[in-house]
Amino acid sequence: GHKAFANWVTHTCEHQGSADLDSYKLFVERAHALLREGGRLGMIVPSGLYADKGAAPLRGLLLDHCNWEWLYAFENHAGIFDIHRSFKFAAIVLEKGGRTDAIHTAFMVGDLATWQAEPPPALALPRSLLTRLSPHAHAFVELRDARDLELLDHLHAQGVPLGERGGAWDLEYVREFDMTLDSHRFA
Repeated sequence: GHKAFANWVTHTCEHQGSADLDSYKLFVERAHALLREGGRLGMIVPSGLYADKGAAPLRGLLLDHCNWEWLYAFENHAGIFDIHRSFKFAAIVLEKGGRTDAIHTAFMVGDLATWQAEPPPALALPRSLLTRLSPHAHAFVELRDARDLELLDHLHAQGVPLGERGGAWDLEYVREFDMTLDSHRFA
C-alpha cells in the first residue's frame, strides 16, 4: 500500500520537492492539475507552503504558472481551527494561468474578522523582491507592513546572503538525524 502510493506520487506529482511527503502539498498540486486555465483555487494550507524549503518546487509552480492573488496567513493562538495553537496556516487564492507579479499578503493574523474586511488589509509583495530575497526557494518572509518591506529590501541590498555559492559565507545546509527516518541508528 505505502510503496504503491509513493510510486504513484513519484510518477504523477512533479512539484513535491525532495523533502518528506506532506498531504497538503499533494492536495495543492493535484488541485492545480485539475483546474482549467482561468480556473480559480482557494485553499487553507499549513504555513509550510510559503516557508518550508521542501515546498519550493510547489511555490515555483504557483508563482510561474498562476496569478497567485492572496496569501493570508493566520496564527492559531485564539483557536481559529481545532488544531494545536502554535500552528500557523494560510488561505491562498489563485487563478491558473499566467504568472504572478505581486501577491496580496498578510501574516500573523489572529482572527477571521480581519480576512472578512472589504478589502482585507494586506501588503502587496512584489514578485521581484521575493525572487531577490529567495532566488532558489521562493520562500516568503513574514512581513507586517510596507515599512518592514522597505527595511528588509534595504538590509538585503547591503548584506551578503547566507549560503550563496561562492560568496563570503559559502555555507551548505544539511539535514541532521531524524528520530523517524534514522530510527535504526538509535539504540
